[in-house]
Amino acid sequence: MTQKEKDIQLLKKCIETKDADPFVRRYYKVIENTIRSMANKRNIWLEEKDIEDLRQDALMDMFKKDWKRLKDYDETRGMSVTSWVVLLSHHALWDFFGPPEPLDFGNNLDNQIDHQQYNESFVIETDLLQKHWETLETRVKLVFLLKNYLNVPTKDIAEIIDCSASNVFKILEKAVQLKV
Repeated sequence: MTQKEKDIQLLKKCIETKDADPFVRRYYKVIENTIRSMANKRNIWLEEKDIEDLRQDALMDMFKKDWKRLKDYDETRGMSVTSWVVLLSHHALWDFFGPPEPLDFGNNLDNQIDHQQYNESFVIETDLLQKHWETLETRVKLVFLLKNYLNVPTKDIAEIIDCSASNVFKILEKAVQLKV
C-alpha cells in the first residue's frame, strides 16, 4: 500500500470516528512546514509559540463545521491528502500572513527603465507564461507551486506526491521549459 493510500485511509477513518488525534499526529509537521514557509516567503520571524498558535488555527479551520473542509477532499482529482492539508493550511492562514511583500527596487537612476517598453514586454511574457501554465498537468503545477511559492523542500514534495526526489526535479524542469 502506498503512502497516498494510507493517508486516504487515515483521513476516512478519522472522519468516520471523529478522532482527530491520528490526523494531527500525521500532519503536525506538514502544517508547521507550511507555516514556516509562508513566514519565510514574507520575511516574518515567528517564535515557537506563534507557530503553535497558527498550527492550531489551521487545524481548527479544517475541523470546523463537522470537518467540512477535510470531507471535501476528493481522491479522484489526483491530489494527495498531504497536498490537500498544505492547501487548507495555506488558505486558513492567509488572513494572518497576507500576500508576500512586493519587491522594492528603489528610486535610484540605475533602476529607472523605459516603462512603456517594459510594460509591452511584460504583457507579451505574461501571455506566453499563461498559455504555458494552462498546458501543464495538475501534478506539475502543484510541484511548481509547492517548491517556488511555498518553499517546500524537495524531499517533502517527493513525499507529498509519492515519488522520488529525482522525479520532483524532472517535474520542475518540465514546469519551466517554456515551449514557444
